[in-house]
Amino acid sequence: SQAIALELRELMQQTDGGATRPASLVIGYDTRFGSGRFAAATAEVFVAHDIHVYLCRTPTPSQVVSHAIVELEADGGIVVTASHNPAQF
Repeated sequence: SQAIALELRELMQQTDGGATRPASLVIGYDTRFGSGRFAAATAEVFVAHDIHVYLCRTPTPSQVVSHAIVELEADGGIVVTASHNPAQF
């Protein structure tokens, strides 16, 4: 999260001529153990870098996060998921 936050801030400064608008991200997570806590911790890192975060309140499919990025005109998104791995991972 730290590396992505630094990269996003750098990118915003390059494309916006000094970041005239704050960067924003959508953060979602799946139903696996701890995903919500990891998403919240991820959000804290971005907020510490003055990046606006739209944190999903409930487990959310990746496709919904993708749609939210477009609808909210966010600069990107992150989904905390174990993807194809079994639930114990």
